[in-house]
Amino acid sequence: MREVEDRTRHRTFAYLCEWERRFGYTSINESIFGAYKAKVDKLLSEGVPALVEQFTAVYRRLNEAAAGDPKRPGSEELAQAVTTCRRILEAVVDHVLPPQKEPSADGHKLDQPAYRNRLFEFIKRTNESGRVAEMTVALAAGLHDRYTAVSTLTNKGVHASMALRAANLCALNTYIVCGEILLLKEQGAENRDA
Repeated sequence: MREVEDRTRHRTFAYLCEWERRFGYTSINESIFGAYKAKVDKLLSEGVPALVEQFTAVYRRLNEAAAGDPKRPGSEELAQAVTTCRRILEAVVDHVLPPQKEPSADGHKLDQPAYRNRLFEFIKRTNESGRVAEMTVALAAGLHDRYTAVSTLTNKGVHASMALRAANLCALNTYIVCGEILLLKEQGAENRDA
């Protein structure tokens, strides 16, 4: 009987330790993501408030697509969500570096259609740390590639479940990259004021 009690006690203790580790991990993740989300939401609502509604529209479209038949081809909702993500990124770039008639010092166009050039120019101008700039450029370039990939998936008629996963990641990455851009702008303003 004593042996059964010891095994039960040991298993209970092991289970509680495992639960504590999982809970701690979840709490840390929620804390990290929650703090980042609060900061980005604040920057969006103060700097480009119209985008808050656009992000809501993206999430609404993704939810509509998720509620549909997962066996049907990639849906119109996904294409609209990805298009809105691209427009959100363009609007953030317009906010931090409006279109300009003159090209950059490197000769790149900085007009309205060249939002990617303007994004890279903005990062170059505002960021003194080459490593952070490289990371943000890589994130933005990867995001643009993801827009293209999701558009291709939805146009090819890939099953909605696969396209939905890609579109969800696209929306999440749009949010993160927009947050990085707005944080760089805020950091640049703080550095100029210091």
